[in-house]
Amino acid sequence: MKQFCMALLLFTLTSCVQRSIQIDSMPRVALVVLDEVKMGYTPLTIPFSHYGVREIRLEKPGFAKLNVVKNIKKPWYETPILAFFVDVLWPFVIEDVHPFQFTLESLSEEKEKGLLDRADEARSVLKGNTGS
Repeated sequence: MKQFCMALLLFTLTSCVQRSIQIDSMPRVALVVLDEVKMGYTPLTIPFSHYGVREIRLEKPGFAKLNVVKNIKKPWYETPILAFFVDVLWPFVIEDVHPFQFTLESLSEEKEKGLLDRADEARSVLKGNTGS
């Protein structure tokens, strides 16, 4: 009986679900901010433990910031009753990967100059309002 219990324990310790979000971008090496936390640069794989809505922001100098909301849905085997068997009794590793590919829009020099001009104008207006 003792050997059976040890075998069962080893059997259950080997099972798990590895969940991850893979984020890539064109161009690469864009900063990834996931749920307001800086995570790193693309391409990037981020492990997670809970499904649901995630906010993804990509930033790269010379490119428009990209804000996206993604709902990462539970797979069929994550329903309450099945999740116990998959997480505890299933003898194999399940890789649940959610890949996302994003394309960043280039800020042309003209757009960038216009953006900087608007920022300078707003700064001037704010300086004028704070001085009175």
